Amino acid sequence: MYIIKLNKFSSIRYYLSFLILLLPLSANAEKEIPYWTVGADYVALTDVDTKNVKNDHPVTLSPQTIYQILASIRLKDADKSLLNFDFLDFSSNDDDEAGDDRLFNSSELKRISQPVSKALANAKPGEDVVFSITSSHDKALGSGSLSTSGRIFFNDKRLNLIIGELRVDIEQKYRKRGGYADISEKIDSRKLKNFRLRTGTRKSESDIDYTFVTDDVHFLSPYKDKFRKDWLLIDVAAMQQKFDESLEQAERKENIVEETIDIKQQTQQIDQEQEQLKQKVERMERYLEAKEKQEAVSEVKPKQAVQKARTVEERLTELKKLLDKGYITNDIYQQKMQEILKDL
Repeated sequence: MYIIKLNKFSSIRYYLSFLILLLPLSANAEKEIPYWTVGADYVALTDVDTKNVKNDHPVTLSPQTIYQILASIRLKDADKSLLNFDFLDFSSNDDDEAGDDRLFNSSELKRISQPVSKALANAKPGEDVVFSITSSHDKALGSGSLSTSGRIFFNDKRLNLIIGELRVDIEQKYRKRGGYADISEKIDSRKLKNFRLRTGTRKSESDIDYTFVTDDVHFLSPYKDKFRKDWLLIDVAAMQQKFDESLEQAERKENIVEETIDIKQQTQQIDQEQEQLKQKVERMERYLEAKEKQEAVSEVKPKQAVQKARTVEERLTELKKLLDKGYITNDIYQQKMQEILKDL
């Protein structure tokens, strides 16, 4: 029989080491059915975290709908402080309003939407969808990989989202440094690849420094006479209506633009046709004017010729009368007659 004698300090160290060995490689160990896994990122089905709770599962929400719903979720600083040194401030490239930030950036949405849609379509009433997603975000000092985890389920026509951990640096928060961890949750770096963040629970509120931005579609879940900042309920029907209205509005704008372009093109075509018609009229006017001049000249020449011929004849007749009456001599008659005949 071997007896190990430990002093007080050694006993505490031994006991802590034993507890660490018993700890799971996850801050929230659950039985999971994976639908998507890439490194520490994953989407999976797991049993509901509270007894006698049933979801309205399975539910069909397309990846595009999931993308739109998750993209609509915004965060704001819970205490409205400008700086929070306990939490690395972050901002997204998709920021639209000062003080607000989208929960998921476009990279996270592209990766998580399809597996979440698939998991919800295959979920049983007694199952939730859990996830963890990592992406590069701006911090107070530079940028780095931050992870967000949570729980998603559908109930009473609303999509429920509970945040377990929000934008945490897994390496910084959970990696054990030195011989012993300063907290029991910290683990060896070799085991981080299988690590699972807390995914949130219906039983208690997660400790996060940000809360959701609410409106007539997004609602915070009530909890002990107050609202939980980590639990968001999304009215899917109302959200879909907003999507449809936005789409119709966008289509109307597109139609207006197309109609405006068509009108502009038609106006340009009419202008061109009018210009062509104007040029045609001008050519016709010039043609008619030239024709009128030509006809006038054609009419004047015969008249002049008739007038000229008649005048010679009259002159000769008059000249003969003068000769017959003896007013002029025959020599003068012959001379004048020759002059008149020269005009022919």
